[in-house]
Amino acid sequence: MVSRGTQFPIYAKNQEIGEQILPPSVLRRFGRGYPSNIAFCPNNGLVAVTTTEGVWWYRLPTLSPVALWKREDETAMFSSCAFSQDGRLFAAGGLDGAKVWDVDSGECIAKLSRPDLPGYKEKYHHLYAEWMHEKFYLDIDWLTFSPDGQLLAAASLQKNTSIDVWKLETGEHLAHFEGDAPKNIANSRTGPLAFSADSRLLACGQTYRFGDCDSDGADSEVHFISLWDMDINERIACILDFPEMVYSLSFSPCNRLLAIGGRDGSVQVWTVPILQRHKTYARTSGERMYVSYSSEGTLRAAGESHQSITVCDIEQEETLYIYSEDNVYPVRPYFINGTHLVCISLQKLHVWSFDTRKAHTTRHLHAISLGSLVFAPDGKTLASAGCWSGISLWDVVNSQDFPQIFDPTSKFWFSVDVSPKGKFFATSAMENRVTLWKVGNSTPLASFTTEANVVDVAFSPITNFLACHDEDDRVYIWDVSSEQLCNTSQAGYTSNRRMVFSPDGKYLACGIDLLYDVALGEKIEAFDLTEMSVHLFSHDSAHFFCDTRTRESIELWNIHSREKVLSIPTPQIGQRLHAAVLALSSCGRYLANSSKTVDDRLSLWEVESGKLLTVLKVPSKVLSLTFSPDNMILASSGTDGTILLWDMKPYL
Repeated sequence: MVSRGTQFPIYAKNQEIGEQILPPSVLRRFGRGYPSNIAFCPNNGLVAVTTTEGVWWYRLPTLSPVALWKREDETAMFSSCAFSQDGRLFAAGGLDGAKVWDVDSGECIAKLSRPDLPGYKEKYHHLYAEWMHEKFYLDIDWLTFSPDGQLLAAASLQKNTSIDVWKLETGEHLAHFEGDAPKNIANSRTGPLAFSADSRLLACGQTYRFGDCDSDGADSEVHFISLWDMDINERIACILDFPEMVYSLSFSPCNRLLAIGGRDGSVQVWTVPILQRHKTYARTSGERMYVSYSSEGTLRAAGESHQSITVCDIEQEETLYIYSEDNVYPVRPYFINGTHLVCISLQKLHVWSFDTRKAHTTRHLHAISLGSLVFAPDGKTLASAGCWSGISLWDVVNSQDFPQIFDPTSKFWFSVDVSPKGKFFATSAMENRVTLWKVGNSTPLASFTTEANVVDVAFSPITNFLACHDEDDRVYIWDVSSEQLCNTSQAGYTSNRRMVFSPDGKYLACGIDLLYDVALGEKIEAFDLTEMSVHLFSHDSAHFFCDTRTRESIELWNIHSREKVLSIPTPQIGQRLHAAVLALSSCGRYLANSSKTVDDRLSLWEVESGKLLTVLKVPSKVLSLTFSPDNMILASSGTDGTILLWDMKPYL
């Protein structure tokens, strides 16, 4: 179907891209959304990054953001993108199909849907489909234009072995290719895709896995490479026994050769259209190889490992360029025309050109810390922590784009806490070692070990106690000052519920059946915590907030009298509330809550009366909440990769 004349909004301002489309009641947004894919057009120097927020645009040589393309009525994330060879068209795909835009005007020229054939959902039903989008099996993870710009091909990365091709001039669904999947497969991977230089042939790699979906055994996988003729819409050749998973495909400009980049470091060249092995080039084992022919027919490859990407001339065995970063972000690099490499690390967007032998790098905000939030006592700084992203310190008053980042080890960061004097402390863990840091000092304050791998960590700046629990559900409490282990205890099933200290450090809650009196060194047995889960303590540490097993209410209990003080019914949306996220205002009068899994709302309550003050629509599931010291701002982090600052003045 073609949808012409539909403008795809382009928002661009010098100071803040996308500021116009903040959700209602939001004062400020930190972050630009998690990236899913990148594409680059050498003709105009544009880099497109598809994210949970929309499509962010960057331009060489500065790589400063120049625009955000976003549909306000669209929440599905794009998971793939591509430019046409001449740079005139741009396509992005996801759960809702693919859309194609004219780059210069921003006009949407085509909206393309994958066919939902009879029995399709059952055939590609995912093991965890109840947690997935209804049409997860139609998601588009690979997109590629034909060199003549007339065709667009799409494929799914998981659980769908089909390929769809559209004719862009009319929007006609031109072809639907089904791979010959073996019986009893547990999982599949379709892609990559590549058109021949004359746009007549389409190549696709496919991997089928048997048995345990989580197994990495090579014996449980088979790898196919299929060659389809677009003139007759039929498969004309197939490699049935390729030795490793295919990561990239590239046709030579003469249309007679097909280069194949593998998962384990090899590059093979096969003749076309009769697929026969021509040459094999061995590279470093463990590298994922992205191959690309230049317009002159030179075969080059980018080999990606965990900490580097190496560009080489395959035939001459010459290393051309090495990009090294502590953690190359898990978005596949974009290697085009054998001349340009584009990649994303945790903090940087990077472009390298073979022609100029120059590299351009800029910081980005696509992988910010989100799991834990806390304001400084003066309200001027907001600190956030999250796995692999370090600790970010955001300037709330001056609204600077980039935070100060503290990340001495690139470990898993669990929480960030602040003392009454405004000192930030961070907890991290790797395997069975727990570490406490003062933010800004690369020398740890303390480090301890556990018997099993660490699941969660909590710190009390008031008492200097550090607590953690491990995979065996043992809970440890250390005195940081004396570096002594004070207590150990056995907790019940902890799931994804965080450990939390009371503000005075006297109590510790963990999982669904452990409320611990740290001062006395013993469990508090008076509460039936198998029916509730503690999420938050009151500021006087005399009460705790919890959700019930039915998730139908949030309850406030007095620790000393062992009595329930208040029960707040949670809004019902047809599903139970799971994994509540709570925050209490500094005055103790207001409670904010949301859910990590099923709710798309943020509720604000008056604690004493149990009155619902307002319900705010959030763009993604909430991971963490915290009030500013003056209660005028509520900060929330979400699964869309952003932090939002909500204006509380109209409601408090």
